[in-house]
Amino acid sequence: MSDLSYSGLIKNDPLLANIDVKKWAKIPSDDIINKTVKALQDFKYNVTVVNTKAEALELAKKTIPKGVSVQTPSSTTLKEICFQDYLKVNIDLLLFLFLNFK
Repeated sequence: MSDLSYSGLIKNDPLLANIDVKKWAKIPSDDIINKTVKALQDFKYNVTVVNTKAEALELAKKTIPKGVSVQTPSSTTLKEICFQDYLKVNIDLLLFLFLNFK
């Protein structure tokens, strides 16, 4: 399977070979973040800004109701905060419980 993380894409995709990694890897200023939040809120999106990958993962885990179906088609962000790993572990646990304790 291909490495779809940011660093994996930059390293392995020839179309991205000339990308200025430092420019796009830089954390945006508070001003840019605030403008982005406002623009999203203007379109009625709920926005929460977090500071770390761990905070992002915890927010995703507590925001998504138990028992719902979640689709994460090729989300680099969700992969980088380990959300897909979290889903796999929990799905495996649910399948184990279902198959072994009918």
